[in-house]
Amino acid sequence: MKKGTRFVAASLTAAAFLFSPAVPPAFASPTPQQLTMEQNKVVKLDGDIHKIMRVLKASTSELRHRAQTMSDTERATTQKNLLKFHEEIKKAQTLRGEIEDYHTLYYAAQAKKDYSKMHSVLILLVEKKTEQLAALQSAHAEIEAEVKRVRQLKPVPPSEHGPKHL
Repeated sequence: MKKGTRFVAASLTAAAFLFSPAVPPAFASPTPQQLTMEQNKVVKLDGDIHKIMRVLKASTSELRHRAQTMSDTERATTQKNLLKFHEEIKKAQTLRGEIEDYHTLYYAAQAKKDYSKMHSVLILLVEKKTEQLAALQSAHAEIEAEVKRVRQLKPVPPSEHGPKHL
């Protein structure tokens, strides 16, 4: 038998032994209280994420409205100042995709009643949602600083050549 083939055969034998039903699981099954505690953390993080998303929506709406009265140079400055905001939003969107994958894993484990896997996935969900919340809070701080700066600017006076209101 070749050396590579023996390694593969030994690996398969070890894997079959480790995953056989005769071997007890490496981790004890979590208690219902532990699952509930992790689920409550996920629900709280979902609420916090929802709140900050509403605030972000209001801030971006205000900034977009104020941008209509800005000069081109001020608009360009604002866009440059919001680069970190865009990076943080992209990071949060990437994390959202990962979170959706974890939700899929959680529901699959729930259907199989695999409580230890549900618990481990819930822990990962809490971790990723915490990262997402931190990214959104950072983005919120960036846009609020820019909104504050823009509020201090005086709007550009309307052009004399534009339409006149009677």
